[in-house]
Amino acid sequence: MLVSILPVLYLAIEDSHDAERRFDEFLSLRLRDALGVVSRLFPLQTMSISADSVAEQLARAANVDVLLYRDFTLVGSSTPELFNSGLLDNRLNGTAYAAIVLEGRQFFQHLERIGDFTYAVGYTPVRLLPFDGKRGDERLILSIPLLYRQGQVDEEIARKNVYGIWPYVGMIVFAGLLGWVISRRISAPVLRLTEAARKVSRGDLTASVTYSSRDELDELVQTFNLMVRDLRDSQAARLRAEREAAWREMAKQVAHEIKNPLTPMKLGIQQLLEAYRAGDPRFSELLERVARTVVDRIESLRRIASEFSYFARMPEPQFAAVNPSELLSEAAALFELESDVAFVRDFADTSSVVLADRDQLSRLFINVIRNAIQATRQTEGAQIVLRTERVNSVIIISISDNGPGIPPEVRPHLFEPNFSTKSEGMGLGLAVVKQILELHGGEVEVETEVGKGTTFSFKFPILAVQNAVDGGSYER
Repeated sequence: MLVSILPVLYLAIEDSHDAERRFDEFLSLRLRDALGVVSRLFPLQTMSISADSVAEQLARAANVDVLLYRDFTLVGSSTPELFNSGLLDNRLNGTAYAAIVLEGRQFFQHLERIGDFTYAVGYTPVRLLPFDGKRGDERLILSIPLLYRQGQVDEEIARKNVYGIWPYVGMIVFAGLLGWVISRRISAPVLRLTEAARKVSRGDLTASVTYSSRDELDELVQTFNLMVRDLRDSQAARLRAEREAAWREMAKQVAHEIKNPLTPMKLGIQQLLEAYRAGDPRFSELLERVARTVVDRIESLRRIASEFSYFARMPEPQFAAVNPSELLSEAAALFELESDVAFVRDFADTSSVVLADRDQLSRLFINVIRNAIQATRQTEGAQIVLRTERVNSVIIISISDNGPGIPPEVRPHLFEPNFSTKSEGMGLGLAVVKQILELHGGEVEVETEVGKGTTFSFKFPILAVQNAVDGGSYER
């Protein structure tokens, strides 16, 4: 576009200069004609009359203003009132004097100005004859002023623009608009293709591009859509394979976990049957011991089934205002009487409430506390510290143990289903924790150091209590 505009600017400047040159030539021609007419009449004049009278007679004859100078001084004018009023200077222009007198030119043209008014003046040397045939003559400088009409120059330039430059400008504008339309027609599908590619890069494999023209771009669009469709099919196949692999692994784990308690149950019952047949006097004692083993193993099977069922079909949360400090304390109370672990409560915030499902949040705390107890079984002076604190509009709930910590190679897999370093259990506890967190919009941070222990910190947004009484309305 810039390359197209530069020639237009050049033509406009050249036309302006050309119009001024042609007007100057026209003005010069008029001055020469007027001076020629006056010069031909001038020999008829003599020194018998005043210079003003000579100037007036010549002005009437040639229909122009006439000025006569002797050296630098005005000696005659057809409009003496302009000089008498002081509007015009009665001295000859120095440049004109140098051209006519010193350089000996027969014609000189010059632009002069009065305020904002510009006019052209022509100069030529003349002789005034003596009266009654006396010898000698008087050398004067004849001057004729003409109005310099800048409007005529502007009009000429405008006419040139209309017939010469503006059609060219119109062609450039038309070409620019046509190029813009064509570029939009080409760039629009490219922009749609770019946006679709961005969506695909963000994981949205539903993106597609429509294009109706039959050209090279259509081939590119069709190739892109085919690629996205292949990616979508590949992702679906991969997800199916991952689900199948996960279920196969789950089935293997379930089978293994079921066989573990069945083996001691089978051995105990076989031993009990042999003692009964042999009339063993310790049969009653053996019966009681085997019964306890069977009950324990059945409880283990029930827990396995419960964990698997809960993980596979997480119920929809029933949100309500819940005090997490109370739930954490209740969860710890379930284990305090059954374990040798010392529980320490450090609750800096006991009044904040969160929007949560009470049962699911309680299960989250129970699973993490159970993991902490299992991690500290071999630790002398095992201890679990429960903390709550409020930071701005968030409550932070921490569960810390002084167990052996989590090895670095295990940490990336903590929340994966079936991943467990323990010899018992389904390995679903932390996977359930992750599901509950996702449903509640919570966050978890795990800090661990081998040989010193592990801390799970959970963050939940606090509800703002509108009414201090129970049953009041809450908002985040």
